[in-house]
Amino acid sequence: MDNPFSPTGLRHGTDDPRGLLGRIEAQLGERIDEAVEMAALSLLVELRARHNRPAPENDSKADRDEFQALARDLLGYLREALAPARPGVPRPPAA
Repeated sequence: MDNPFSPTGLRHGTDDPRGLLGRIEAQLGERIDEAVEMAALSLLVELRARHNRPAPENDSKADRDEFQALARDLLGYLREALAPARPGVPRPPAA
């Protein structure tokens, strides 16, 4: 029987030159990006419904631009809101 506690969760890409901390940081960054994108999309759909506007469409450049602006604004808000919780960590420049 295989060991159910076998530490295989972060061993993906064992040929990855980054150490464990580097891989964890990369995965966290990816998950944060995904969460922000989902939140921005949800907000875009909700705002459009509230203002009786059509849902965003995949092939619309204007819709993608509006989505990207919402995601950028959300990231800026999170950067400001979380900055006090990270003393000593340099803040990235605002976009």
